[in-house]
Amino acid sequence: MEAGSSKVHKSTQMASVIEEDTINSKLPESLINRVLSFLPTKDVVRTCVLSKRWMNRWTSSITKLDLDDIDLSYNYNPLCSYCEEICTDYCYDYDKYKLTVCPRCHVCGNHKANLRDAEVYERRVEIDFESGMKIESGKKEQQFVNFVGRALLLTSISSMELERFSLLINNKRDISLQNTWISSILNRRVKILRIHSSFYQLPFSALTSHYLFNCTSLEELELVLHVSSTIKFPSISVHFGHLKLLKLYGIFFKIDTSSDCLTLNLPLLRKFDIKNCNWSGGKDLIVEAPLLEIVSIEQDIEFYNAASHDLHSQSIKFNALHLKQFTYSGYGTAQLIHLFDHGFLSFDSAEIICKPSFPETERIPFLVHLLKQFHRVKSIKIEGLDLNIEVLKKANVPVFSLLSNLELGLVTVEVLITLLQNSPILKTLVLKGIHSFAEEFLNSAVLPHCVVSSLQVVKFEKVNGAKHEMFLAKFFMENGMMLEELGFTIASQRPDISKVVEEFKEMVYPFKTRSLFIYCFSY
Repeated sequence: MEAGSSKVHKSTQMASVIEEDTINSKLPESLINRVLSFLPTKDVVRTCVLSKRWMNRWTSSITKLDLDDIDLSYNYNPLCSYCEEICTDYCYDYDKYKLTVCPRCHVCGNHKANLRDAEVYERRVEIDFESGMKIESGKKEQQFVNFVGRALLLTSISSMELERFSLLINNKRDISLQNTWISSILNRRVKILRIHSSFYQLPFSALTSHYLFNCTSLEELELVLHVSSTIKFPSISVHFGHLKLLKLYGIFFKIDTSSDCLTLNLPLLRKFDIKNCNWSGGKDLIVEAPLLEIVSIEQDIEFYNAASHDLHSQSIKFNALHLKQFTYSGYGTAQLIHLFDHGFLSFDSAEIICKPSFPETERIPFLVHLLKQFHRVKSIKIEGLDLNIEVLKKANVPVFSLLSNLELGLVTVEVLITLLQNSPILKTLVLKGIHSFAEEFLNSAVLPHCVVSSLQVVKFEKVNGAKHEMFLAKFFMENGMMLEELGFTIASQRPDISKVVEEFKEMVYPFKTRSLFIYCFSY
């Protein structure tokens, strides 16, 4: 009996030693905090079960708080697992089996034959009318709300400075509650703030807006919200002295009616990324960002459906001396964009991706206005814009004096030649489609200077083997004195790909004597 007690005592001592060695080790506090900083928030919180001394350690060591309610449901999409139809009003979820059943299939009861203890794991879930997504409102949702409240409370009394706060919202809940969470974080001088609510609008309250525009510690601000989530600007000028990255999606900026414009003073900003953003009609948005390098502006059809006034009555103006990259993707009927007023400035690349929907007459003026600001760009990519020669002549397209790389979507040969004539030092040309044309036009056109003196690479993509494509390729081979590489990518939908390849090989065979690399492949 004593021997047994001795063994138990030794076992207890050993367990105590192991706990002391592994949990309460002599590692410096700073090193432990450093290790924990690399873990996801959920894993950091789970360390509270390691020992009594670790029960509240996470609250004093956490510097990055990432909260995501995606785990409330295995799938927010209300698609029936049996009939594969979308549920509209409500559905039944079986979390254990990761199945969703629509009311009709539920009445039929076919699922019960495949699910053991179906009634035990069955949950009725409501469907949000606006977003069409499931709404979690049971025990899991309450546990998440409680956890967020506890995490904000306990970390607020910590001596550690909170560097990053991330909140990803997938479930519909009280907007005022979520505003309270965001206000609490903004009031703590957070450096990186990321709020995502893509399914539901998340308008900021007056208090949240106040804290946002007075949070001088922000270095990265990322608000990805559902279209037309309103944020009111408290004044006509906003200053973020440390902000380096600004990403805003789906926001309607409400600007004071007494002012004609809103000015964002961002002295350290490097990247400006907005999508589906709008602001009060007749107002200008001015971005003062002398170190700005990247500008990205995007709009989709959801944005235009939500717009309540004429977008052309607005404009966005950038004062950026170090711009390197500009990208626009949309339908070409957005706010007018002014990149800078300094004509001597140059930047590396500009990209226009125009989505087909609106009549060309509505979007051409907007896009030509953009194009005229690219006269000192080194690389230009244009897709989805069916320019015609009459528009280019009226627009008085500038000479692209620094352009070395040009990538074009479907264009006419007249537009192509005009752009080449205005690009004296072009080195690389990528064509993703060319309208049919008469051979006489190329024979009579003025030969662009770049074709003879600088053009080194020409790539034809989405080639169908049409005669006009072959004639244009031959034009470059005959006149391109500096041409080093000529490539053809055959469209995969062609049933006779091998025949097209052979035709191109036959066409380029006479030019094999030159030091010209020619390749042809399908995709």
